[in-house]
Amino acid sequence: MKIALVHFQPLEHYPPVMNCIRDMEKKKLEGVSIISTNSKNNWFSATFPIFRLGNYTTSRWSRYWTYLYFNLTCLLYLCFYRPKKVLYYETYSAWPVYWYKKLFPSIHVFIHFHEYVSDKEKKESSAYYKYLLVKETALLKKAIWISHTNEDRMRFFQQDFPFVRKDQCYILPNYPPADWAIRAQQIRANRQVSAVKRMVYVGAIGLNSTYIREIAAWLKEQKGAFTLDIYSSNMEKAVLDFLHNLNVSYISINRAIPYYELPELLATYDIGLVLYKGIIPNHIFSIPNKVYEYLVSGLEVWYSEELISTNKFKQEYDIQQLISINFTNLISLQEKSVFVICDPPQKIHEKSPLVSKLITT
Repeated sequence: MKIALVHFQPLEHYPPVMNCIRDMEKKKLEGVSIISTNSKNNWFSATFPIFRLGNYTTSRWSRYWTYLYFNLTCLLYLCFYRPKKVLYYETYSAWPVYWYKKLFPSIHVFIHFHEYVSDKEKKESSAYYKYLLVKETALLKKAIWISHTNEDRMRFFQQDFPFVRKDQCYILPNYPPADWAIRAQQIRANRQVSAVKRMVYVGAIGLNSTYIREIAAWLKEQKGAFTLDIYSSNMEKAVLDFLHNLNVSYISINRAIPYYELPELLATYDIGLVLYKGIIPNHIFSIPNKVYEYLVSGLEVWYSEELISTNKFKQEYDIQQLISINFTNLISLQEKSVFVICDPPQKIHEKSPLVSKLITT
């Protein structure tokens, strides 16, 4: 059985695709090939061959070259390798799969979306992205599997594409590996209790897309009762300038940590922050990776009350350490904290059904 996994963006930026590959390895699948692009540091490796085609950067010409190189080379590889099943992630990966399906109609196509893109955003997108959407629409009609990360995003997706059948649609949350809970608990068991509460933020951070201004100003007022460590490989210069000018000694900025080293790191903290603002539907109707990763590592999680899907997740599983915060009014913030450290919800230990579907279909 030959399977190709196509992911235009660098693998290292997307934990769900790395976890899918790890699941394939655990199942001891053979004949799997992975086609992606280069990151600044290609630290992720697998027992399967990984082909890195081009380098997606902020440079316009480099991006254009990568579009061309990735699409044509990926299509040629698919035609040469002839996988019976192709799993691709996001619209930017659709073009070579579309033409491969045209040439070999009997192949099975699986599609997963990391994000939800609204109709408004699609209308405002580039001509190239709109072109890809046309090709992808044809694939949606024939796909074996189409998945989104939660029920809300899938509902909007089905409204946007009413021809998609229910039996094609699956929910695939961004769960971290199940062994994270065990690894984190081993660290937490030896931790000493401190009066200073340690906060952590992992991931991309922008000045206007997150509540970094508000939480930083609040931290300054706490005069050392709380500290915040930020780990990011994608931080706007405006954020660096803001934090430098604010001059808060309780906030530290650190290099990004490789994904699979996170549970031991996170377990040394008390509170995990999710600072995204509800600017677009993709943010409002999200349960970010960080929510699951913080929870499974035993942290209390503070997230913006604007994240509707995260609110639903909290209510559905009655997760006491998942706390909704109004970051624009932080006067009573400390009173909301419960600091209840307990076993992570069983929900985030569930196995991904995607790999099983790939094997059995």
